[in-house]
Amino acid sequence: MRSRFRTWVGCNLFIIVANLGCYSDGDSARVAVAASLSDVVPSLQTQFIEIKRQQGEEVNLEIIYGGSGELIAQQRHSGLFESMFLASRESMEPLLESGRLGHYSEIRLGNSLTLVSSDSSATKLEESLVRDFLVDGRPVAIGGLGVPAGDYARIWMNSIDGLDLSEVNLVEFPNVRAVVAAIEGGAVSSGFVYSTDVFNREGFVTMAQWAPESGGAEYGYASVTGSRYGAEFGEYIADHTDHFVSAGFTVLLEGD
Repeated sequence: MRSRFRTWVGCNLFIIVANLGCYSDGDSARVAVAASLSDVVPSLQTQFIEIKRQQGEEVNLEIIYGGSGELIAQQRHSGLFESMFLASRESMEPLLESGRLGHYSEIRLGNSLTLVSSDSSATKLEESLVRDFLVDGRPVAIGGLGVPAGDYARIWMNSIDGLDLSEVNLVEFPNVRAVVAAIEGGAVSSGFVYSTDVFNREGFVTMAQWAPESGGAEYGYASVTGSRYGAEFGEYIADHTDHFVSAGFTVLLEGD
């Protein structure tokens, strides 16, 4: 009997598991996915499993969502996943070098980084005014070191003329979803998130944006050598990137 359930583990990681009976390890795959993709991947997971069922294969495809930094740490220490679909392609390189992952798929997704506010009076800032906003002393939420959205935000701020990070009152959070929750809940009034985190959501004003083509977030998908279903799921995703475009992501071409 098919069942689907969601479990929170600690404060920073949640798991969505699709259980389809009992299978041998050969019919299973565990895929780590960045939490920022959790609005899109479940439908692709369901479609992939159904296609395999129609082909006579009962596959247990387990998707584990969490912060990319947390998932990378798990793979580095335990090799828990057959494939990984994370918010920083660059941060996956050490896993490929160490053999914890074997190869990338053709998937290259971009996501704009945005400085947003929950203040309804906030407005879009001219590039020359972003620095003035950041150094006026108000707390600005950001992902901690190792959180791709936070790391990209620091690169962005370092590229702003005349801005020293020590001048910005940064408040760190363990993942980008926690940043969104802090802004939404009023703990802080502004912060750095992905554009898809606030896509079509009320209560957020985009003040500034850093596109992936300018050096922002690039997602990557990689699989362990010999992983069949994890790699095939990556191929299926690569053929259905329109699902991500409709959710606000950008499909990057080679050389972008």
